[in-house]
Amino acid sequence: MSETIASTGESPSIGTGLAWGVKDSFLRYITTMPGGSATTSGDATTTRDGSFYFATADQSGFDTTALTGTIKFSGRINFVGHFGALSVSLVDPWLILDSEGGSLSVEWGTGPESRSEIVRVIPDAPVAAGSVLAWRAAETFLSPLAVAQFNSVYRAGEPFAPLAIRVLR
Repeated sequence: MSETIASTGESPSIGTGLAWGVKDSFLRYITTMPGGSATTSGDATTTRDGSFYFATADQSGFDTTALTGTIKFSGRINFVGHFGALSVSLVDPWLILDSEGGSLSVEWGTGPESRSEIVRVIPDAPVAAGSVLAWRAAETFLSPLAVAQFNSVYRAGEPFAPLAIRVLR
C-alpha cells in the first residue's frame, strides 16, 4: 500500500484519510467476472496503487495522544458482479481504536442497525510527521459479523488488506 494517500480520481491529493485495498482475491474475483466492477462515489476514490481512499469526515472523537477513540471517514465503494446478482457496498467507514486494538465498521444498508464491524484492526506504530499522524500498515482480519456480507467465502479471522490511516495531530 502506498505511504502517501493520493487520489487518481477527480479529487486533488489528500493529506488525511483512510486507504484500504480490501482483499486482493475479492477484488480479482469482482473485476474478472461478467459485469464485475468496483466503483467509488462521494468522498471515496481510488489511489494510485489501486487501494480505495475514504476522506476524513470527523476525528473529534479521537485522542491523538492516547491513540484511542473514533475516526469517521466518508465515501462509498460499490462492488458489483454477475450483472448485479452480487452486490457489496462499503459506506462511511469508522475506525475505533482502544488499548486492545480496534475495529473498522461500515454501513451495509440503511437504518439504525445498518452499521456493523467489517474487520478487526491491529494498528502498527504510528509515525508523526509535521501535523499528520500516520499508520502505514494496520493489519486487518475479517470480523465474524461480516462473513455473510462476503457470502461466507471468507471465514472469520481471515487476513484482509492492511489499512493506511492519516489524521491531523
